[in-house]
Amino acid sequence: MPIVTIKIAKGRPIETKRKLVQSVAEAVASSLNVKAELVSVLIDEFERENWSTGGKLHSDKYTTQYNQSRRKLIPCFDDFYRIAVEIIPFKKAGVTVRNTGNI
Repeated sequence: MPIVTIKIAKGRPIETKRKLVQSVAEAVASSLNVKAELVSVLIDEFERENWSTGGKLHSDKYTTQYNQSRRKLIPCFDDFYRIAVEIIPFKKAGVTVRNTGNI
């Protein structure tokens, strides 16, 4: 029984993961000449703050790029985001809002 582990950053939708595991199971089954039902796929998700490339955390690297682009497109977005986080009842819904330190 083949077991495949895939490490990816958190945040992908469940439908994307369904497509991923189906594709991987089919590819492994075909390559090893086994039934796809016998292939196990483990998805190991991690936070971008726990991953770096070139000595920079991805959380820092991509947050900076995102914020620069966002501010050009919507100059008042910092205020909008801050107010939205204050008003929307995320905690009641069990959602954690991650502050990247830029607002």
